[in-house]
Amino acid sequence: METGEPSAASSTFPVLKEMSGWTFDWEAISTILEHYQSSLYWLAIIMVVIFVLGTQLVFFPLFYRGLKQQAPGSMRLAYLMSLLLAVIVFHWWLWHFLFVALLHNYWVWLAWGVLVLVWGGLVFWTPKRRLES
Repeated sequence: METGEPSAASSTFPVLKEMSGWTFDWEAISTILEHYQSSLYWLAIIMVVIFVLGTQLVFFPLFYRGLKQQAPGSMRLAYLMSLLLAVIVFHWWLWHFLFVALLHNYWVWLAWGVLVLVWGGLVFWTPKRRLES
């Protein structure tokens, strides 16, 4: 498969090979995860900070005070925005280590599609009532 593009088996990611279809190469994935095990702990810490501090200190005040939304809708939107930020950070972290190979797998695209549809539906159907002032 000589297309001139860097592949997952390039010198940047010597362990990973391109995956195709519906199967994963679990041995290569576990090797990468073992190599970046300390990064997994930092990723977990960052996710907790996003969901706790991001929701309570950034997003809720933004929707409640900034956009003058009612408290229940503001809290729901704050959690949804924290989820979006956490997914973006998770994808950014995985992109450097794993997604080069995983992008050639249909399960990853299916999971992304379902996540986008569910998140979009939750945002769309969250009540957005403004405070009466």
